Amino acid sequence: MQQTWLRVVLISLYVIIFVLGVAGNSLVVYIVTARRTMQSITNIFIANLAVSDVIMCLLAVPFTPISGLLQSWPFGEALCHLVPMTMSRITSRDVMT
Repeated sequence: MQQTWLRVVLISLYVIIFVLGVAGNSLVVYIVTARRTMQSITNIFIANLAVSDVIMCLLAVPFTPISGLLQSWPFGEALCHLVPMTMSRITSRDVMT
């Protein structure tokens, strides 16, 4: 991807997704844990999914565009193995619940 405007659009979209994803899901977790009236089985289940989404946002959103734009993995061998494994575990957890 050589075009600068396309890189700017892609990075901007990923930043928006990251901020909204972390903020929105964190707000869901906070509301369910802070308010006793919101602690039903259904809401706890939703909070569980929100925690998974926060972890997914923290792992997938920053690493995916960087490795795609650079066409390499600049974060070292340990993270090269850890990030995909954790992302697959979180995705499996989301699907199974």
